[in-house]
Amino acid sequence: MSIGAILKRAREDKNLSVADVAAATRIRWKFIQALEDENFRLIPSQVFAKGFLKTYSNFLELDTASLLNELTNYYSGSDKVKKAEPSRKPAASLYGLNPMYIAYLAIFLLLALLMIFELRSGAGKAKVAEAPEVKTEIVTKEVEPVKKIIPAPIKTGVKIEAVTRSWVSVESDGAAAYSGVIDAGHWINFRGKSVKVRAGNGAGVRVYINGEDQGLMGAANEVVERTYNQYK
Repeated sequence: MSIGAILKRAREDKNLSVADVAAATRIRWKFIQALEDENFRLIPSQVFAKGFLKTYSNFLELDTASLLNELTNYYSGSDKVKKAEPSRKPAASLYGLNPMYIAYLAIFLLLALLMIFELRSGAGKAKVAEAPEVKTEIVTKEVEPVKKIIPAPIKTGVKIEAVTRSWVSVESDGAAAYSGVIDAGHWINFRGKSVKVRAGNGAGVRVYINGEDQGLMGAANEVVERTYNQYK
């Protein structure tokens, strides 16, 4: 199975979209799509391609070393093809002159003839009517500041809050309860006795149990999974 097919199949097995992976790994969605389509020319360089593939593969919990080896073989094959291509000889010239030079010379002569024709025609310059001055008036209106509504704190259950826009997957009492992206400042709440949380960016997710802050789930860009139990 090819690199792209392995990545796509693993992503779909986890019920993730390309947008979900982009949010969790912080790789632009077009580069994720390029990896799955094996359209590596869309990625700036081989170094970037290997870095994106390593992050994506680790996120999907795949055999990263094997995939990186396949990518190296791909680039090695591409380099050999480029070296094997015969060098192109310049097109035959007219009277020893380069065709591009002849084209530029023809354009120059054409412009020169047009200038001579304009000078000899003696046509008067057209007068351009001045546009009337348009007066504009800017009216400003004071707008009352929007009052920020602070929701009441959650006192029971497991509250999952996004510090930064993050992808999370949640199981409550052994059953799938949520999978998707939470915007910064938003949160979701679950009342199961045992809540398993998986986050694509540990430093972007904070957890509360019955209103008590449990801190961030992990480090920046760390894919982390934790289980939280309620005792009340």
